[in-house]
Amino acid sequence: MVGEEWGREELIREVSRDRPFYEDSGGGVTLSGGEPLLQIDFVEGFCSGCREEGISVAVETCGAVPFESFRRILPFVGLVLYDVKAIDPALHQAFTGSSSARILSNLERLRGSGIRVIPRVPVVPEHTALPSNLCQIAAHLAGSFEEVHLLPYHRWGEAKTDLIEGPKPALHLDPPSEEEMKATLKIFEERGILVRVGG
Repeated sequence: MVGEEWGREELIREVSRDRPFYEDSGGGVTLSGGEPLLQIDFVEGFCSGCREEGISVAVETCGAVPFESFRRILPFVGLVLYDVKAIDPALHQAFTGSSSARILSNLERLRGSGIRVIPRVPVVPEHTALPSNLCQIAAHLAGSFEEVHLLPYHRWGEAKTDLIEGPKPALHLDPPSEEEMKATLKIFEERGILVRVGG
């Protein structure tokens, strides 16, 4: 086990120490993971406490949770960074082990919630970076979201596979080349989507 356990009040006090930085930068706290919404009771209380302290909160999510989890945090969150790996349910199943149906349904419901949502597309060679998949994603998002973040695959986390019990994932992938990223950008920009790399 790696990491520390924090209580709600303790963590709010800790992040409040950086309030001058948030005020100068216009930023705030980002909840990431893993999947933070799998700990919805803690996350709801923490987000509520941040709002009481005037600290803005963003949440990064894969979206594969009941929509009730989103409903509980929406009053306290200003931004949702939402991963979109594939539109086709079978392809998403092949990539992740689960269908895209709930993820796309939640994304649609969030779009109508009034909360700012930025879809993020992991660009993983031989997987999500297939041109047919990227074209499907771009077509699905066009007209509904003004901005999309592309997240090029990197190898920074590969050392963490040593911490996994049981079979290790076979990664052995290289990050996308500059040419591949240019081609990916073009797919989204041709559909009128503002694209940022990273995020």
